Amino acid sequence: MSEIVEFIRRTESVDTFSGCTDEQVTEAQKALNMTFPEEFVSYVKAFGAIAFFDAEWTGLNTESYQNVVEVTLSKRELAGLPEGYFVLENLGIDGILIIVDQNGTVFEFQHGTIQKINNSILEYLTESLRQREEFV
Repeated sequence: MSEIVEFIRRTESVDTFSGCTDEQVTEAQKALNMTFPEEFVSYVKAFGAIAFFDAEWTGLNTESYQNVVEVTLSKRELAGLPEGYFVLENLGIDGILIIVDQNGTVFEFQHGTIQKINNSILEYLTESLRQREEFV
């Protein structure tokens, strides 16, 4: 079991959904013309998507506003998100998106500018939970 899956299973404040199949992952990668990092594949296969506090992450087996393919394709068209990245989270503030590349590196995307913020999805999740728990 991957480290991110174990971490999510141990974290009470994270709500999970229904995991997806290998076939759904393959179809999503084709639709986005990219390969997901293994960490993201493990996450969506185990949980589909997650939500915690005010955050809702994209994934598979979810409603359109959380579906990684629909959200990413929309942001490529409307916000100029370049290929090679997918949307992990739409912060809903000033057009800020949290995006991930094929290596699993996490970036903040806003108005055409990409800035690295974390080395992995798990690192971003850990930081996000810590920050949000401070306000509860």
